[in-house]
Amino acid sequence: GQTWGQVTAFDGLAKMPVEKAVKSFILEYRQDSFSNTYLLSTTARAAIPFGKELRLQNDTIRDRTTADKVADYLAKRHRYGDEQLSVTIGQGARKLMPGQLIAYTSPRPSFTKTFVVFDVDRKLDASTIQAVGGNAELYTYTPATLPAEPPAAP
Repeated sequence: GQTWGQVTAFDGLAKMPVEKAVKSFILEYRQDSFSNTYLLSTTARAAIPFGKELRLQNDTIRDRTTADKVADYLAKRHRYGDEQLSVTIGQGARKLMPGQLIAYTSPRPSFTKTFVVFDVDRKLDASTIQAVGGNAELYTYTPATLPAEPPAAP
C-alpha cells in the first residue's frame, strides 16, 4: 500500500508473449529490381532463446556492413525489449517523452534496470508509462560474418 518515490501503481515486469518472441533475426537486402528478389542476407542474429525466426527485407540497403549493423541493432532491440514495464507515476513523469531512457529501481521485487519509454498516458494527476528494456550495448556494433559479394551479372 505504500508508494515508492512517486510510483502509485507498479504492474510488474512482463515478458514478450511467446507468439511475438523472436529467436533469430535475419535481414535480407540488396534488392534486384528485375527479378524482385533479395541478393544478400545477413548472418542469423540470436535474440532470445525461444520464439520464431524473423526475416525482414530492406529495399534501400546495398552495403554489406550497413546491413550487418542494422541486423545487429534490431536483434539487440528484440533481446533487451523482451522485458516490458508498466507503471503509474505522479507528477514527476509529466515531462517524459517516448524514446527517453529511465532507470527504474524496485524494492519488491528487487531490481534496478534501464528502460526505454515507448508510450506515456497522461492524466491530470499521474502518468502511466509503458517502457521496454534498454541497455547501452544497443549502441555498440558486434560484427558478424559478412556474406560474399554475388557474382556480377553477365
